[in-house]
Amino acid sequence: MPFHFSDRWQDSDPTPNALTEAIAARKKSGQPIFDLTASNPTQCGIVYPDWTSLLNQSSVQTYDPHPQGNLKAREAIAQYYAERSERVAPYDLFLTAGTSEGYAHLFKLLCDPGDEVLVSSPSYPLLETLASLEGIQIRSYFDLKSLKANLTERTRAIFLVQPNNPTGHVLSKNDADYLVHIAEEKGLALVVDEVFADFLYNSNILPLLHSKKSLVFTLNGLSKLLGLPQLKLAWIHVDGETSLKARAKKHLEWICDAYLSVSTASQAACPELLERRLDFQIPIQERLETNLSTLREVAKANPQIEPLWPQGGWCIPVRCKGVEDDEAFALELLEKHGVLVHPGYFFDFEEEDVVVLSLLIEPTVFREGLARLLPFGK
Repeated sequence: MPFHFSDRWQDSDPTPNALTEAIAARKKSGQPIFDLTASNPTQCGIVYPDWTSLLNQSSVQTYDPHPQGNLKAREAIAQYYAERSERVAPYDLFLTAGTSEGYAHLFKLLCDPGDEVLVSSPSYPLLETLASLEGIQIRSYFDLKSLKANLTERTRAIFLVQPNNPTGHVLSKNDADYLVHIAEEKGLALVVDEVFADFLYNSNILPLLHSKKSLVFTLNGLSKLLGLPQLKLAWIHVDGETSLKARAKKHLEWICDAYLSVSTASQAACPELLERRLDFQIPIQERLETNLSTLREVAKANPQIEPLWPQGGWCIPVRCKGVEDDEAFALELLEKHGVLVHPGYFFDFEEEDVVVLSLLIEPTVFREGLARLLPFGK
């Protein structure tokens, strides 16, 4: 009798795509790669303050887990929101080992296998993988009109990232209110990933979404907020109608208690890290501003590229006028010019002339990469 693997793997394909193979070939040849996709802040030459001693506190020697996470850490997160003029109670927070785990917990909480969730598009492709591992289907929406058209009897939640990754788009107040209205009208949960909320390109503070009739789950964490993905500390905030909220928290506590995955050391360090967050954020903000300035300068002199200017986040889509196949274009840039970009299809852009760049790149690499990218229009 043949061996059986879960159907969760039925859509997975481990075969490297053409761009992955081209990257490997160029590395093997020893030729340089001007990587304009790198988004890991720990590998982009950003100088952080010294913080590692915070992981060596006496409390890390004791294992005393709580399903929702360490209370002092949750109180520190509540204080962070207070400084954003938001009222968040520590007992409405659940700590997770990264936002990916937060998503997985919410899929378990809200959906049965075969259920569906709506996800804003363009979007980071990880969500599709996480959903498939839970036996859940993803349906994309591109605007509020297509959102309503994609609702089915099996829709259980609406997911959005704001600022969006990779567009940097932020919902207007009217659109946010309408989204909450749809969720309440259809009995759906809202799941809002706000990991880039502290990196807006204006003075506005991104408000939390709230609901009086349904549920809103907000995800955030130290990976982007402080540029510390290695600490694997994130959280889920639960908001909504009183009775639904109580049930959701009860079930979520049970799910979290089954894993207890958050490091004691990360939780112990969390309060002081959040207190010192500007020490981490200012170098990142300076990097983003430097590269945005460079891109403005280059775009002004080279009208064949049209940046789709974001409202926040660490990435930027760029329209390359005249390009008819984003994947072929990305391959040509790498093989002929040594420049690595994300083709837009990676994020479900429908347009064939869009590539996506990271704004965390070391500035000299970013400038040189743009210079090498430009011959396509000449």
